[in-house]
Amino acid sequence: MIKECQLPPLAMKKHVDEILEGACLENNSQYIHEWGIKISSRPMRALAKRFFPPAISYGGSMNVQPNHHGDLQWRLGAREQFTEPARLDGKWTFLIFDHCVRSTDAQSFIDALTKYSSQHGVQISSRHVEIREASSEVESDIDSIMKQMSGSVKFVMFTTRIKLDPVHDLMKRLEAQYGVITQHLSQQTLMKAIGQKGAFMVLGNLCLKLNLKLGGVNHNLRVSEHFLSANSNLRNVYVVNCF
Repeated sequence: MIKECQLPPLAMKKHVDEILEGACLENNSQYIHEWGIKISSRPMRALAKRFFPPAISYGGSMNVQPNHHGDLQWRLGAREQFTEPARLDGKWTFLIFDHCVRSTDAQSFIDALTKYSSQHGVQISSRHVEIREASSEVESDIDSIMKQMSGSVKFVMFTTRIKLDPVHDLMKRLEAQYGVITQHLSQQTLMKAIGQKGAFMVLGNLCLKLNLKLGGVNHNLRVSEHFLSANSNLRNVYVVNCF
């Protein structure tokens, strides 16, 4: 995603023009003309300023500070505890759609995720999870499953063959309808999380989202020590505002 956003100005202009053309947002469009709207093809100039990044404050008085260049590793390390770790009491369900992964791989993933989460303070047990399978073809069957679970299950994590699976939107609607929190991951993400390369980064991203979904707080932001030392007149203001 970051690489997709890193486009040189000329390439960005071309990209925006392609988006406008694809959406038929051009002056020769009869709909645009009918409403009396004119679209300029000249890019607007805007001033930009890079601000010094904040420090990240985790639980246990641990802070991640940017260096003197303003570079910050925004990554969940092995020692960081969430500011407010979530706690999931009771049962939860891992739902496999269309046999996209084996139950043994699902169990390996559950063990890895719960272990990683507990290291950062999130209380979710691998002993209280039920692995279920379902087909994404019949909407009413999925509705019945979610309705059945709504009385006893607070959280459902589900996996599909592809990331943009149509069942995603259905599950999110049923989440709102039955009050059961859901989290979606693709088959590729699950397999990477139990693989040999990049597993910790994948588990970290999933854990960050999991903690928020369960009502926790991942971190707080605070003024970095380097920025305060370079702007000593702001230190007293910051201290006063803290109280």
